[in-house]
Amino acid sequence: MFGKPIAAGNLFIGSFDTGPVLTDPLSATRFGMPFNKIPLSLEGYFKYTAGAVVTDEKMNVLNMTDSCDIYAVLYNRKELVESQKAIKKPLDYLTGHNILKDPSVVAIAKLQNGAPTAGNDFAKFSIPFIYSTTVDDVAIASLDYNIAIVMSSSKYGDRFIGAVGSKLIIDDLKVITK
Repeated sequence: MFGKPIAAGNLFIGSFDTGPVLTDPLSATRFGMPFNKIPLSLEGYFKYTAGAVVTDEKMNVLNMTDSCDIYAVLYNRKELVESQKAIKKPLDYLTGHNILKDPSVVAIAKLQNGAPTAGNDFAKFSIPFIYSTTVDDVAIASLDYNIAIVMSSSKYGDRFIGAVGSKLIIDDLKVITK
């Protein structure tokens, strides 16, 4: 009915605004929460099974295997708000539109290979945060930064590409800090 026949299963730190979910679903996600530490890595265990058939937003079958996505983002919330001065109601959170590319993002930890895991075993991951700029220690202590963690059963779920039946299980997730 709205051209979005599938949605990837996901879990993230933040909130979800149901208001724009049908007209602008990427704006419905509000990523992040205040964080007062400098993250070094995102660690945990995952088990992933890809669904059998990957389709796009029009349910066209794609010749690819689904993969999961796990990542964390540290961003400067005050810089984000400052960059939107001209907007009547500036946002103090990232959305699906800008989570990985907004200039306020200072560090990203992203799983490189979200392929299905072997058998029934969990795979351990330890993903280092890659910094694009220096973190201001005073601003971190003042809770001017947010951290967002996103885990999705379909890497391209934000584009409504994925496989029905893809399943991601996460265990013992933690952020290692300085």
